[in-house]
Amino acid sequence: MRRDEQALGACAPQAEMTKTSFYGRAAEHITLLGDRATGWRRPQIGALGATMAHWSLADREPTVISIPTGTGKTAVGMATPFLGIDPPRRILVLAPARHIRTQLAEQFSTYRQLHRLGVLRESVGAPSVFEMSGRAADWVSLEPYDVVVALPNSISPAHYEQGRLPPRDLFDLIVVDEAHHAPAETWRAVLDHFNAARALLLTATPRRRDGKRIPGSLQYYYPLRRALDEGFYKPIHPMLLAPPEPNDRAASDQAIAAQAAKLLASSEHRTSILLVRGGTVARLRELQHAYHAVGVEVALLYNALSQAHQAEIVKGLRDAQIRAVGVVGMLGEGFDLPALRLVAYHDKHRSLPATVQLIGRLARVDATYPQPSSLITVADADVFPELKGILKQLYEEDADWAEVLPGVIDAEIETERLDRAFAERLPASRTEIDPTHLQPLKRALVYEVPADWDPPFLTDGVPAELQEGTPFIGGTILYSGADEDARLLVVVVRYIERPRWSSDPALANVKYELHLVAHRRPPRTDLPGIVLLNLERDGVQHAFESALGLDHVGRLAGPERIGDLSPTALSGSLFPPSVSAQPTPRPEAEPPIGTSWVVALIGACDRWIWRGQRSAMSCSRSPRPAGPPMRALRSRSPSSGSLDTGSFAS
Repeated sequence: MRRDEQALGACAPQAEMTKTSFYGRAAEHITLLGDRATGWRRPQIGALGATMAHWSLADREPTVISIPTGTGKTAVGMATPFLGIDPPRRILVLAPARHIRTQLAEQFSTYRQLHRLGVLRESVGAPSVFEMSGRAADWVSLEPYDVVVALPNSISPAHYEQGRLPPRDLFDLIVVDEAHHAPAETWRAVLDHFNAARALLLTATPRRRDGKRIPGSLQYYYPLRRALDEGFYKPIHPMLLAPPEPNDRAASDQAIAAQAAKLLASSEHRTSILLVRGGTVARLRELQHAYHAVGVEVALLYNALSQAHQAEIVKGLRDAQIRAVGVVGMLGEGFDLPALRLVAYHDKHRSLPATVQLIGRLARVDATYPQPSSLITVADADVFPELKGILKQLYEEDADWAEVLPGVIDAEIETERLDRAFAERLPASRTEIDPTHLQPLKRALVYEVPADWDPPFLTDGVPAELQEGTPFIGGTILYSGADEDARLLVVVVRYIERPRWSSDPALANVKYELHLVAHRRPPRTDLPGIVLLNLERDGVQHAFESALGLDHVGRLAGPERIGDLSPTALSGSLFPPSVSAQPTPRPEAEPPIGTSWVVALIGACDRWIWRGQRSAMSCSRSPRPAGPPMRALRSRSPSSGSLDTGSFAS
C-alpha cells in the first residue's frame, strides 16, 4: 500500500504502469462461496447474490446493499470485483472520514479477510492500494494501482475545474462505504462523473435524517431483527440514571461520569474501552475535566486534530493503551473497535440513523470481548425536545435497546421499499423528474363524488389541461403521470420567476410544484366516493377542479362528514355508520396500493385532527365563489417534506 500525504504528482515506476490488473490475474483463483466452515455469513451471501442478480439486468444502476453493522460489509466490498464477467482494471473506494479511509486501505492492501474466508488463497496476494490524501495534480499517477481509497473531498469532480477533471474511464468499479452519505453533492458528483463504472453502495442505515434518497436501487436488506436472532448482535444494557435535583447539565455529567468510571474499573470490564459522547469539542473538554475528577483520563478525538494525532489516538485504542476516548462525530460509523463495550452518552444524538450507528458499534459480537455492553445516560428526554418517537421511547423505558431498534428500522426500510416500488409504477419521465424521488407533503382537500363517477384520467386519459408541456397558471407542466391501479395522478409544474425590476435571464429562479390527485371508490354503492387533492398552493385548486370535472360533480367534505380518518379506513367507509342505514356492498374489490403515498394525502388529517386534536387552525373554512356554503378540509403536517412512516393498505 502506498500512502501520499501530499497532492498527487509523482509517477510510479514504468514496470508497474504496464502490469496486468490484480483482479484480472486473481479471477482464475477465486472460490466465491469460500470455506463452508469459516466462510461467509448469511447477510454476506445474500448481499453478493443480490449484487450479481442486479448487475445481470442493470449493471449501470448503482446497487444499494444494506446489512447490519458488524456483519461484514467491507468483505463484501472486497469480493465485489469478482462478481462481474469482466474483472475491473481499477477500483475506487469512497470513505466518509480519514480514519475509515486508512482502515479500508489497510484491509484492501492485505485482503486478509478474503484469505480467512477461503475465497482467495494467500499465495495469490492482494491488490496494490493507494490511499489518496489531498487533491490530484496528475491523474496518470493513479494508473499503476488496482485500488484507490479516497475521501470525496480529494477525488470528487465537484472540487476540480473543467480542465482538470479525472478521466471518466479511470475506474471500472466504485465501492461506496457508509453509502447514506451518497446523496451529498460531493459524493453524488463522483457517481455522476464515473457513470460508466459499476457502483456498489454499502450501508447499515439506508435512510438519511434529511429524507434524501440514496442514489441507486436498494437490492438487499438484511433485517436487524433477524441479525439479532442469529447472534450477530449482543444485548445492550442501558443504565438510565434518574435526573439529579436540580436537573442541570453539570450534575448530569457528574452522575454519568461516576457510573462510567465504576464500570470501567470493574474486573468484568478490565479489557473494555469507554466512549464518551459530547456534542461539540468544547463540550468534550468540559467532560474531560469531569472524568479527570473521578480518576479516568479521556483522550479526545475529533476531526480538527491533525491526521498524525488522530492516528496516534486510534493506535492507542487498538493497543489498549487508551481506555477512554471522547468523541463528537467520530468512531460512530465504519470504525471497527471490538473492545468498545461502554458508552457514556452525555449529549444524545437527535436522529435515529446516528443512534443506530452508535448502538450498532456497541452491540457488535466478538469472542475476545464477551463482557456485556452498557450505555450510561440520564433519562432526561424532556430536555431534548427534538427527540421524537422511538428515540424518546428509548430514553423513557428501561428496555434492551438492541431489542427495541430492529423492529423500528425494519419497518422503515419496508416502507421505503414499498414507496419506491409504487413510484416505479408511474410512467417514466422524459425530463429531469424522477418519480421515485418524489416525496409528497401531508395535506389534503377531500371531495365527495358520486359512487359511480370516475375521474377522467382513468377513463379518457390525462385531461388536456394537465398534460406534459401544457401552460398552467404561469408555469409549464413538466411531468404528468397516472397509475390506473392506484387511481392516482401526479403532476409536476415548473415555474420560471424573474424579478420585476430586471429582464436579465441570469436572475431567473426555477421553482417546482408537486400536485397529487387520488380517487377512492366507496365500499358500498349507497355511499359517495372520495377525491383527495394534495396541492402545493391554494391558487391551483379551481384549475384542478375544472380539469377533473369536480366543479360539476364534487363537493368539499367537512370534518363532520369524514369521521375517524385513518390509513386503514380507506379499505372501508370513510364516513360514520349513520350516513346510511341500508348498506349495499360493491361487487368488486379495490386493488391494494401498499404504500404511504396516499397516506401522505390524508396522513395529516389522521394524525393531527381526527385523534382528538382538532383546532380552528387545523380545520379551516374555505369559501367558494358560487353554490351552497361548504367546508373545506385543509390539513397540513407540522413536519415538512417527508412521507408518513406507516404504509397504506387498502
